[in-house]
Amino acid sequence: MGLEIGLLGAIGAGVSAAGSIAGGFAAADASRYQAQVADNNARLAEMNAQRAVRSGYMEAERTGMKGREQLGQIASIQGASGLEVGAGTGGQVQESARIVNRYDQEQDVYKGAVAGVNFRNQANNFRAEAQLKRMSANNSQISGFMGAANSLLGSARAFGPKWADMATSTPAFNNDTINMLTVY
Repeated sequence: MGLEIGLLGAIGAGVSAAGSIAGGFAAADASRYQAQVADNNARLAEMNAQRAVRSGYMEAERTGMKGREQLGQIASIQGASGLEVGAGTGGQVQESARIVNRYDQEQDVYKGAVAGVNFRNQANNFRAEAQLKRMSANNSQISGFMGAANSLLGSARAFGPKWADMATSTPAFNNDTINMLTVY
């Protein structure tokens, strides 16, 4: 009866060890998947950064066209009212409109650049997350093997004294039986 209990304990330890290893591999696979998702998100954030910068330049171009249209209207109104276009007060009005237009264009470029920087920061965060997930995958595998070793060593520690008791108290256990079990 004692041998059967010991054998069941050894089987249980083996199953527990296998479960620890399988759990470590499953956790590693999950972490690698999450790392790939983070890498993909980083690529998307980089593309969004490029789009944001381009969008800022495109918006600045539209603002410039609207500003030039507005300058044309100012000159047309000045000419129709008999003012000298581009000189004196009329010239100052046009110069002010040019300055405001240039400022608006610079703001458009700046907004696009800020959005681009924000997306690049997001991409860097995703890359860091991916790196951590890959490290976690490696640690999960190590943890699985460590859990298996712990399970086997714990069972051996618990079974060792019982084995010694069985070997000394069971008449069926003589030196030949112990040697035969050790070989297998």
